[in-house]
Amino acid sequence: MRRAAPALVLALLLPCQAQAQKYRYPIADKHVSVSYVTAYYDHGGKDWNCGKKRYSGHRGNDYGVGSWSGMSAGRDIVAAADGKVVYTTDGHFDQCKTANCSGGGGFGNYVKLQHKDGKVTYYAHMKKGTVAVKVGQSVKCGQKLGMVGSSGYSTGPHLHFEVRSGSSKGRDAYKGSCGGYGYWKSQGSYLSKPGTKCDGPSGPVCGDGKCDGGETSASCPKDCKPKLDAKFAGQGSDGMKGSGGQYYSLCPGQKVKFWFKLTNTGSVTWEDNNKSGTAGQAVRLGSKVKDPLGVADRQSVKASSDSKVKPGETTTFTMTGKAPATEGKVKTEWMLVSDGVAWFGPTMFLTYNVTSNPPGAGQACDTGQQGVCKSGKRACKGGALACAPVTPSSLEKCDGKDNDCDGQVDEGACAGKDASPGVDLRDPSTGDAGAAGDSVPAAWEGGAAGAGYNTLSGGCGCDAGGSAIADGGLPALCCLLLLFRRFQKSS
Repeated sequence: MRRAAPALVLALLLPCQAQAQKYRYPIADKHVSVSYVTAYYDHGGKDWNCGKKRYSGHRGNDYGVGSWSGMSAGRDIVAAADGKVVYTTDGHFDQCKTANCSGGGGFGNYVKLQHKDGKVTYYAHMKKGTVAVKVGQSVKCGQKLGMVGSSGYSTGPHLHFEVRSGSSKGRDAYKGSCGGYGYWKSQGSYLSKPGTKCDGPSGPVCGDGKCDGGETSASCPKDCKPKLDAKFAGQGSDGMKGSGGQYYSLCPGQKVKFWFKLTNTGSVTWEDNNKSGTAGQAVRLGSKVKDPLGVADRQSVKASSDSKVKPGETTTFTMTGKAPATEGKVKTEWMLVSDGVAWFGPTMFLTYNVTSNPPGAGQACDTGQQGVCKSGKRACKGGALACAPVTPSSLEKCDGKDNDCDGQVDEGACAGKDASPGVDLRDPSTGDAGAAGDSVPAAWEGGAAGAGYNTLSGGCGCDAGGSAIADGGLPALCCLLLLFRRFQKSS
């Protein structure tokens, strides 16, 4: 039997090494357009394309994101390939401009990933407090690791991306005439950016039931279900504040305006396109029961202070209702709903006490009228708390004034002068001998003040008190009518 060659035996004994992984561009998709190459790996005075876009001793590739304003706005760094977090450091100063700030051995705040093919990748100079992963955690290609900063040996905000394999010396992920290994999935042309597509199954896998690897509710709706949520931000009403501020008071039938303020703490924008069944597309403020103030049970977000409410934004729903006619306490209760999907967010309510004696009722006030009608008291009137005149005990008089404070002057007090239809008996206090123009037959008019008309055949035949006079022609009928007239004035 022939003996196997020593090299073959050694190869059989060594564990199989995973196929080399290719990398995607380590800046998040949404920030690719604002990023750019600042320095390539140094190949002895030249970059991979034999150009000069490098600096001496540089063992990685650097990408800027819009200087300090870009850093302030937030630029995400993502994993270039699947891997496992083997080291992180955070909390170091991130405003370095001298290339000589402490922390992370020069890398400042950074993350180190171990990949299945044996290589490791470094993501350096991160913004303080933004490292988003922990040691031992498995990450997917495209998953957020942190944000671009200027920590460690840095002169301004940028990402230093470095690949190492079996040693502490970095390897160039680019490949060209002057060097490099060609680790990019899609390298791109000189000074352009590598592609963002992950290598093989390393990227997001929609349908696996996991919302990871950069998946979103838009790209992988089955894995990343849209999050509908809201935070209470305030409420109020123009109703009268009740005792101890526990509720609002309303007069029966009073109109009232109230509002609720909410902040979108979910992952989808609230709007109302009448697309019931799609999260975020038919958002309304809703009431699960009939509202006691008569408000419709759905209030579209289109009628709020913002017709579209993005995550993090706040909007106000304002409604107008009317208190019931029956006195007692009522509660208006509301909650957000994405119709056809789910109710969500906090349950909000306002309590009202419907009463004819709300706070302030009975207080003295000025009606704005003149004379005896000037003084008033606050009371529920016509569905509102208003200043109502204190009606004096005197009846209306024929003197050009509103003596009974009902808003009318001399009504029914000037018999024979008011041209009213029907029987117009005399005023026993003034007398009325058939004033011209009042359409009342003279036989029915009064004579001198304090005396009934009893001189004509068929006259009234009753005195000022309504008593029959012996020689009257129609005493019974006239006296009844006179008494009725006096009763009207006294009621």
